[in-house]
Amino acid sequence: MSEFTGYEVYYHPGFHGRSAAAQLLLIEANEQYKMMPCTWSPERVVNPNPNYPVFAPPCIKKGDFVLSQTPAINSYLGKKHGFAPASMEENATCDQLGLDASDIVVESFANKSAEKREAFLSEGGRLASWLGHFEKALGKQEGPFLFGETLTHADFTLWGTLSTVLFLFEDAAFPPAVKEFHSVIGARDSVVNLLAKGEPMLPDRFK
Repeated sequence: MSEFTGYEVYYHPGFHGRSAAAQLLLIEANEQYKMMPCTWSPERVVNPNPNYPVFAPPCIKKGDFVLSQTPAINSYLGKKHGFAPASMEENATCDQLGLDASDIVVESFANKSAEKREAFLSEGGRLASWLGHFEKALGKQEGPFLFGETLTHADFTLWGTLSTVLFLFEDAAFPPAVKEFHSVIGARDSVVNLLAKGEPMLPDRFK
């Protein structure tokens, strides 16, 4: 049997969570990968780890290269496998949008409790501000994606974020372009194939 030369993706077993965007990018790029359980001793997440130490999953490994932090992973895979804009300036903006989307996830989990969710979901609340931010971003160029006709890593990060928002807040209302974007990405073969694996994006215990 030949040695596996694809990517290893380290994450918590049983759900996709923050590893979803990386998996989708690898599927879109037709790159081989396999999911790996995390190890915690003597090294965190990846054991043995021949590269710089990593603190928490998700994490990718290929050969001696090891990388964690969701936005860093997505940016790297996007640039390496053709899911990034052409110019340095648009690349930087793409990274910014991916980080913006990641911030929404953090704020959503911080505001999911009964005493905080009403304000968070209100018409002038924080979630509405974030969604308005992405509504503007989606209107910058003609096409279904954040960068018009160019599919980038930020699109998959944002799709994962919007899916997380709907998981935590079933009554969340998306503005038109954001709603259409979530449907367009969700209909891609990569997303359909990932979800067909039978594992949820997030487990119910996270609600």
